Amino acid sequence: MKRFLVLLAVLMLCLPALAEEPDLTAEGFLSPEWLEDEYVHADSEAGLWRYVTPSLSIRIDRIVDEETPRIYYVADILASEETPLKTVISPGKHPGRALKNPQSFAIENNAVLAITDDFSGYRIQKDQRVGIVIREGYVLSSKTRNSKNVRSWPNLDTLAVYSDGSMKAGLSDVYTADEYLADGAVNVFAFGPMLLHEGVITDYVLEEDYYPYNEPRMAIGMIEPYHYIILCVEGRDDGSKGARCSWMAQTMQELGCVEALNLDGGGTAAMMFMGEVLNRSTKSMRSINSLIVFGQSELVGAE
Repeated sequence: MKRFLVLLAVLMLCLPALAEEPDLTAEGFLSPEWLEDEYVHADSEAGLWRYVTPSLSIRIDRIVDEETPRIYYVADILASEETPLKTVISPGKHPGRALKNPQSFAIENNAVLAITDDFSGYRIQKDQRVGIVIREGYVLSSKTRNSKNVRSWPNLDTLAVYSDGSMKAGLSDVYTADEYLADGAVNVFAFGPMLLHEGVITDYVLEEDYYPYNEPRMAIGMIEPYHYIILCVEGRDDGSKGARCSWMAQTMQELGCVEALNLDGGGTAAMMFMGEVLNRSTKSMRSINSLIVFGQSELVGAE
């Protein structure tokens, strides 16, 4: 309840900024009557970032809990069939193996909103157990862990994104890569733990001794098809201690998600809007092989 009240209070404070928004359709997208085809608002001081087109709506709020202390970002995304969740992987003879700076990678791809994901490239390079990893229908890895090894890190639980905009979280070995593709999955991420499935928090995530560490975290989840939430938590800093996986699961549930997966955190976690990094979890960002992307714009990286 306390977390919900903090969220509500911060969102109420942001309401004056919303009064300057353009005309929106009932679905929350940019109205055809608006003179421009994209609307961008970035106010780092107020902690509010906004991007809207006729087929995509992104709102990011920075929330500061001084008592904990904790600083985190909630991205509420309304995508569509015209502008769905996309992924980009590093190119080359063996796609997904080369590691790149996430900010530069986001700018290269004109990504409006980009986040780091499961850091599968590192496991691929080190010949470790990678998990079921699919990017835009291309299978990067088909070998995973036994789902009984929930205390392995990462346990390689999955989140599949389907062609109809839906998401489904699952245990590491619930489906094979071929079964995911046959079922219509376009992207599959493997990290873990699974935070939510069918609205229920994964039981072992709530155990007191399940990785009881406060760290920078990143999670993505679905409220309903094409309606997603991203939760990014700063950590390893005097102003923000980070979060446990249990807190991530409970917060994603309170935000309305029914499916959610914890992605790679720590020095990997980076959230970028229009080419600018929003979170400041570490002094330097870890190089990665792939990004989750919402929207593309020629304005990305512009002064």
